[in-house]
Amino acid sequence: MLLLPTRLLFAFAGMGAAISFSGCATMDSSDAGPLAPVRGVVIDAGHGGNPPEASREECWGAIASSGFKEKNGTLAVARKLRSLLSQQGYGVVLTRDSDRFVSLEERAAVASRPEHRDWVFVSIHFNRSHRKQRATKLSAAYRQPRGFEIYVMPRRGGRSTVGARASSGYATVNDSRPSNLALARCIAERLDAIPGTTNRGIKEAWFVVLRSCPIPAVLIEAGFLSNPEEGARIATEAYQEKLARAIADGIRDYAARASVYAADSTSTRGRS
Repeated sequence: MLLLPTRLLFAFAGMGAAISFSGCATMDSSDAGPLAPVRGVVIDAGHGGNPPEASREECWGAIASSGFKEKNGTLAVARKLRSLLSQQGYGVVLTRDSDRFVSLEERAAVASRPEHRDWVFVSIHFNRSHRKQRATKLSAAYRQPRGFEIYVMPRRGGRSTVGARASSGYATVNDSRPSNLALARCIAERLDAIPGTTNRGIKEAWFVVLRSCPIPAVLIEAGFLSNPEEGARIATEAYQEKLARAIADGIRDYAARASVYAADSTSTRGRS
């Protein structure tokens, strides 16, 4: 997926407080609310398969200068994440567990199954930039965008921070903005703790896999394959493990916050 590089100044505030940063989603008191519980996770490994199942772009995704394909990186992280979450007692389903093409509709359909009602949806991708390199004294790694960013659904009637408009061909069933934002925030905080990462913020987009999910959903662009240094790191099993562990920890953090909201709600009803 092509995303225009921007310089971001990013800071988190407490839940319900205002969060604002250039080019990113904003969160205010109107976005605060009960958080959906988490009993399981639908893990969506972006892309997959080979032409002519679909276009090369749809199948392979971004490609590093080494030839490492996004589809392979997303599946590797998804499998590691599944192992970590299973060990923690969560139910886990992958939208794909092999190198095959899965349509956007099929991915969202997995999240829409009745048995996944109290689950969350986490889509894993890697980024790229088409920015042309200029001859400077800076290394290519610093001339090219780097870092992670996490996408959530815009508010109803809201605009995407990446310029994409909602397609009329898909119904919008995601109505979980407080949970979407809280989940994104928890994962971002954990990814930000990985040494050498750059936090590009939480953004909004009308991506089909986000708008078509009836459960809390985020899409993670976990780094830039077009950045020589970051792309090389993403291709290593050690870094894939770090990404998976950070995402798992973020989901666990969100689950803990959701439990607090549920406990507070139960206590309040008991006193009324």
